[in-house]
Amino acid sequence: MDKRRFVQKIDAARDGAAVGWRQLTDAFRSQGAKAVAYVPEGVEYATQVVEQVPVELFTPPSAQGAVLMLHGGNYILPVVDDHRAFANQVALGSGKTVVLVDYATEPYRYPDALREVYTVWQWLYGRDDRLCFLGDGSGANMALQLAMLLRGGAVRMPGGLVLLSPQVDMTAGGDSYYDNYYLDVVYGKKKLSGLDIPDAFRHSEMWAYADGQDLASPEISPLFADLGGMPPCHITVGEHEVLLSDATRLAESLRLADVPCTLTVGKGLFYAYPMCYRHLPEAKEALTEICAFLRSR
Repeated sequence: MDKRRFVQKIDAARDGAAVGWRQLTDAFRSQGAKAVAYVPEGVEYATQVVEQVPVELFTPPSAQGAVLMLHGGNYILPVVDDHRAFANQVALGSGKTVVLVDYATEPYRYPDALREVYTVWQWLYGRDDRLCFLGDGSGANMALQLAMLLRGGAVRMPGGLVLLSPQVDMTAGGDSYYDNYYLDVVYGKKKLSGLDIPDAFRHSEMWAYADGQDLASPEISPLFADLGGMPPCHITVGEHEVLLSDATRLAESLRLADVPCTLTVGKGLFYAYPMCYRHLPEAKEALTEICAFLRSR
């Protein structure tokens, strides 16, 4: 499918279904967490409950190592079939078991999700210490939080972090919140109700997970943390996202902290575009890069 037509198709769907923050979050909640149409492709698919936290496992033939996958959606969106299909492809391309965590979302608040993810990490680390983390949006935020939590301990750090459209500045302070607001087909173009664009983000339901915490604190916004000692990172972001500046500033901060980091910016593309690997050659190429990075870790 032509990229421009595909982006316009997404844009049209969003314009009709989510003209405000409430409509978008309601649409997220309505999707539910049960697999609807996902059919495993070349992997062994299983579900499990780890100390009351549901996880889904995607194991390719002769798997070596594992990837802890944390889905995005501002701590509102549950695991949906798009996440499962992407986890499936990452497992096949990387040769690693992907463990997708259905962590606590709305109405739970910080740090409930992080506690659950840490519980799953403990369980997984006991089975295989050759781990990598993968997250999109708020899931990328939490992947960094978890890595920082582990830093300096007596355990082996993850071999690498894959961060798709990382949401790491909860103050919405980057230039792209302005520059891309009317280009972003996922998080842009919402009713502002007379607020400045960053204020609209900060006052929306999308930021409710922080539950009154200082949005500039490193625990909520890893961009402002000491990033020294983080494992190598591979970051992917769309050129037309409001989160573009989160990703570019994070990449620069990691490099300044002497952390190996690669950054791929999808020209004219949108939030977590590698998940659209079936439709866009740029997304398929990004998926290939992600899997190559994971194989190398």
